[in-house]
Amino acid sequence: MKHSRFTTVAVLVAALIFSSCQSVKNVSEDTTPQELLRMAQNAYDHGSARKALAYYDLLAERFGSDAGAYVVARYEAAHIYIKKHKWAKAEPILQEVVEIYRNMPAGTLPGSYLKMAEADLEKIPQKKSAETQAAE
Repeated sequence: MKHSRFTTVAVLVAALIFSSCQSVKNVSEDTTPQELLRMAQNAYDHGSARKALAYYDLLAERFGSDAGAYVVARYEAAHIYIKKHKWAKAEPILQEVVEIYRNMPAGTLPGSYLKMAEADLEKIPQKKSAETQAAE
């Protein structure tokens, strides 16, 4: 009886490990930007920032020619870095988002992401911001 209980537990643990390590590379080519965004948000909501970032990267990679989808993907990735206080990773992405807005005709992109990117840039401590600029 002990052996079968151990086997059952081992199988369940292996299944959990396998399911949590699934690669986002298995995402169908037919997946829409909205579906990828939802997958990323669900991953983050379930405690997997790494998987969420992978989904956002995939969204930007697959739909980078759509400026709206690209901005959303890049901003959301940067926002995760802000929440984790990874300023050096967040800052260049947020600056990229702001720069995209500066180079696009007004009204082309949703204005909320520009405002949120600027707000997140304000959250970056000045010392960290200066270090990032010095590294460039």
